[in-house]
Amino acid sequence: MAGGRTRPARPPARRVLLLDDDSMVRALWLRIAEPLGVDLIAVETATQARAFVEVERYDLVVCDWRLGPSETSEAVVLHCATEGIPLVVMTGDPRALERLRGAHAVLGKPCHLAEVEAVLRGSEAAALAPRPRG
Repeated sequence: MAGGRTRPARPPARRVLLLDDDSMVRALWLRIAEPLGVDLIAVETATQARAFVEVERYDLVVCDWRLGPSETSEAVVLHCATEGIPLVVMTGDPRALERLRGAHAVLGKPCHLAEVEAVLRGSEAAALAPRPRG
């Protein structure tokens, strides 16, 4: 650049892995992530998520707790906790929500678009603040 100035280096894209068995949820998160410049990988099964986190580094893993009628994301949650990978667990199950809260950052389902955006921007604390009921 003229005058010896250089542009400040652009920070690397935030890398997020999303695990959710619902294709509509995955599509929504992908649609929100793109304009934010977030590198979002969306997978459908806990097996896929484990494969990704074992070979790639992510700034955040977001996973739905209940994956279909008989699977949970517990193995992924435990792996992230053991490896120190930041994690947000989503659930629409009130019992699971209460059990997980405190141990992990938890996002209740259905979640608001603003909460999804806040999580993708790195503002998990703002997104996970309790919502007023009503």
